[in-house]
Amino acid sequence: MLGEELTLFKGIFQDANAGMILVEPLSRVIIQANRAAEELLGYGPGELNGMKTLDILHPEELEEAVERLDTALETKESRYEIERRYVSKTGGVVWVNLAVSILWDEQGKPWAAMAVLMDIAERKRAEAELIRSHNMLKAVIDHTPVGIMVGEAPDCKIVLVNTEAQRINLQSRDRQLSISLQDQEEITWEMFHADGSPWPVEEAPLPVAVTRGHTTRDEEMILRRSDGTEAVILCNAQPVRDATGEVSAGVVTFVDITERKEQEKRLLEQRDLLDGLFQNIPLGVTVWDQQGNLVHTNAGFETLTGYTAKE
Repeated sequence: MLGEELTLFKGIFQDANAGMILVEPLSRVIIQANRAAEELLGYGPGELNGMKTLDILHPEELEEAVERLDTALETKESRYEIERRYVSKTGGVVWVNLAVSILWDEQGKPWAAMAVLMDIAERKRAEAELIRSHNMLKAVIDHTPVGIMVGEAPDCKIVLVNTEAQRINLQSRDRQLSISLQDQEEITWEMFHADGSPWPVEEAPLPVAVTRGHTTRDEEMILRRSDGTEAVILCNAQPVRDATGEVSAGVVTFVDITERKEQEKRLLEQRDLLDGLFQNIPLGVTVWDQQGNLVHTNAGFETLTGYTAKE
């Protein structure tokens, strides 16, 4: 019966899809490795047998790996799991999820350790790609000349503030992160409608996107900052929905149009000044377009001809 069980175990050991390595725990010498472990690490049949596990570990893993197994032996742990880097026969890095089971004899001494290696290279590649994409997106967000802020549901807690947003509202990223609708005393800026009437924080584009799922398009707002200066900003905001359609966050983008508004104001003032001069010239003046149509007259012309501008 024992022989049958041993034969069954050997069959399972050799044919398992996961890499399996049987190790003498004190010396770290490999007693036997199955085919999956040999293929994973690039070794031929039997080549791993007799080697030390430390010989195939990544150099940066050695110290921690020794300490971890020593701790398990001292505390008589039966099992632990950890991510590890091994080095293949050709020198490549092999990422695995390592599960170690320690087998104890009747006297409480460790007689073997079974290491099960699951290849996680694909997951590691996906994680690296995700980090790369995240860093790329972060760089784009931080360097775009548009203020961007993101608030999470349900209380519009600020979780993202880019560089331009910090410049416009004169507040550091750290100062703004984690502020929510419940922390209005922490908000050091005031908002007003274009006509100068107060704009309550809870009615601002970002909170409205988060709490009501509303979208805001090209809304002008006056922002009074902590130093008393004001900026005119043009806001756009929209909710971010999860897979179920529920609002999970909101994003607001805004540009500082203060200089543009001041230029518009100066142009209007200049136009009014020129129109005043035009109307008060003591001569009759007319303006015609390229098609020969009369498009503008002054008061002097109307006095001379008796016609009104409308006529």
